[in-house]
Amino acid sequence: MEHLKKISQILKKNLEVTTNNINLLKNDIYPYFEIEKDLEIKELIGFEIVIHLLIYHIFSILNKNIKNVFLIEDLHKNIDEFLKNNDFAKAYFHSEILKIMFDEKNREIINQAINHVKNINKNTLMELENIDIFFQELLSTPARKRYAANYTHSKIAELLVMLTLKDTTQKIIDPFVGSGRLLLEIYRQIFSTKRKKSNLPQNHLNLLGIDILFPAIQLAFINFLISTITQSSKNTNFNNIQLIKGDTFRYFQLGLNSFVEDSSRKYFHTFDLVIMNPPFTRYIRLEKNYKKLLKTGFQDYSKFIGSQMGLHGYALFLADKLLNDNGMIAAVLPASTFYSEYSQGIQDFFLKFYQIKYIISSQISKSFSDGSDFREILFICQKRGEPRQNYSPIKLISLKKDINSLDIDGLNHLIRNSNSNIDSKEFKLTLLSTEDLSRPENWNIYLNYNPLNEIFLAIKERAVLLSGTDLKLNIIRGFEMYGPEFFFFPNKYWRIVADKKNYIIIFNEALKRELKINKKYLDYALRQPKLYKNHITPEVNDFILNIPPTSQFSREDDIVEYINWGDTIEIPAKKRFGKKWLSHINSQFKSKNPVGRTFIVDKFSVTSVALLSYFFDDYISASKNFYLVKGSSRNLEKFVSAWLNSSIFLSIFLIFRREIGGSYGRLQIVDYLNYPLFIEINQANEFFKKILETFDKLRKIKLPILIDQLSLKERNDLDFYFLRYMGFNEKNATDLLLQLYSDIKQEFDKLQIRDSKKTN
Repeated sequence: MEHLKKISQILKKNLEVTTNNINLLKNDIYPYFEIEKDLEIKELIGFEIVIHLLIYHIFSILNKNIKNVFLIEDLHKNIDEFLKNNDFAKAYFHSEILKIMFDEKNREIINQAINHVKNINKNTLMELENIDIFFQELLSTPARKRYAANYTHSKIAELLVMLTLKDTTQKIIDPFVGSGRLLLEIYRQIFSTKRKKSNLPQNHLNLLGIDILFPAIQLAFINFLISTITQSSKNTNFNNIQLIKGDTFRYFQLGLNSFVEDSSRKYFHTFDLVIMNPPFTRYIRLEKNYKKLLKTGFQDYSKFIGSQMGLHGYALFLADKLLNDNGMIAAVLPASTFYSEYSQGIQDFFLKFYQIKYIISSQISKSFSDGSDFREILFICQKRGEPRQNYSPIKLISLKKDINSLDIDGLNHLIRNSNSNIDSKEFKLTLLSTEDLSRPENWNIYLNYNPLNEIFLAIKERAVLLSGTDLKLNIIRGFEMYGPEFFFFPNKYWRIVADKKNYIIIFNEALKRELKINKKYLDYALRQPKLYKNHITPEVNDFILNIPPTSQFSREDDIVEYINWGDTIEIPAKKRFGKKWLSHINSQFKSKNPVGRTFIVDKFSVTSVALLSYFFDDYISASKNFYLVKGSSRNLEKFVSAWLNSSIFLSIFLIFRREIGGSYGRLQIVDYLNYPLFIEINQANEFFKKILETFDKLRKIKLPILIDQLSLKERNDLDFYFLRYMGFNEKNATDLLLQLYSDIKQEFDKLQIRDSKKTN
């Protein structure tokens, strides 16, 4: 493997490649992607040459009638005859790459590459097993994000296939085949003499794989060739395996056959099984025309498609298009597929039209794919044919050990045949009903393993947990502001030198100029959470410039000079709002009134902050970095802020948060409004007043980071009174808090480990 990397690098540096070569190959290697550096293409061309040589060489190992290649002249002489006799192999050779290989200028460097490749023999083929990881490493970071080229772990592929294959499974497609690991596992389980499964169809089996990246298709084919040799397969006829380079979404919108030149092959439009690890590409990364393509192609599913849904969501609806009645979907997906802002439609669709059979997650490993940083699940479901009254329970499996240490055959048998809950050293299996998943928040609880789940469920049994909507809370984002160095005081140009009752005095060091700004144009405002780190009720010395569009300024008013000074600097609001730029803050104050007493921080690293919510006795405004929570009374808003600063809410936040990366995450307004994140408010409860009194004590303290507050008396008291408020007796409340603190510490430890891995 290492010697192939080495020759690939040598090719990159020494190949003679014309601009015409590069331009012709760009679209085939990186479709839909603008490449600024030709060096990236040269590196991939070097890799492509190695792949072309490998495909031919492995064929020569498989078939003694194919002539060996010792020099590039041999390949040039034999290639036409080889492709004529192995017609299906044409799809894996690129004419432009062959042209570069046969260029006399590259003769010496190509012969060096041949010397490396020809040393590979039947006994050393297994060294190529991870060549797809090498390809992943070659892709630039933007390209990897656009194509989400992450390939399924082999053991995960084995389990997914075992749980999915049936005797009636004949037509199978992987619409995002990548390096072919999933289709290859099906091929192995059906054709391998070592792993042959009885009663599975061989004669009528058809495997179809499609991928947008040409090198991925080649890698998939190489993996099939290697498996044929190393697994002692009886099947050496590749006519039932079809690998196509292209965009799956385009194929099945416009008709597959219209894209295929080889009319001798039959391409199905419906399948018994769609198995896939689709791209997790975010909607925001897609090109404008591509978004139009998706909108047009999935109009029939429009009521189930949420805003900003990534390609993996569209892949699920594509799978539905491709399936026969009673067909199966088996997919590796981000767990967030079922609990993001766009998830409601996906949940509704699959609960209504499918029998969800298995959902598998891991307590040990976050992802099931090489190179992925997503928390992933396996999702297996069957399309409902004729309506039936009763369906089997949904089996939720949480793996407790590393997949490589598990007996996959045994695990498959236990999962398939279990009719009751199981909690073993290897895994936990829970039987769920469709009703269990009918509430959106339950997907988050069931799909994300977290020891805090048990405490949440215990609290939910005792207390009434409500959504923000249930509590009739008005939750809004703070104002959008375009030009912080003009609209906020202080800013990088002007510092505040005096704060008087009716005005502030600002000073510009460069101009040596002092101005008096009347407070009728100003509002106190929370600017950024990092400015108010350690106090629930911090002292706020930031002002936002809030000028109505109809303001009349007198000549002697310093605000006129300040506005004129603003003409000398770049202010984004001018471009965005034109003549109304100066009053764009004021228009938001009129439309949504971003003024309140209780505030929630939007995005933050939970391991490095001291609080989740601010509370003020008087009204104050805030920027878009904060959510404002408005209730029917001051005491209600204060109680809500106390709850948001409790360890009980912290545990709920850790369960439901939308992870951005490691400890960094958030809950969105839609979550606060729809999920049961708040406790019922009963001012007659004997502990209501104690909670507010204890919260006032906590407000006076300079707080350490959250994890260090678990030993803080005022916080312990607040948590204790909340549990008593819920109805727990003194002993149970004390015991539950000990367990709660222990579980929170464990969760923080895990997050800190993940954060440290990212920085190293």
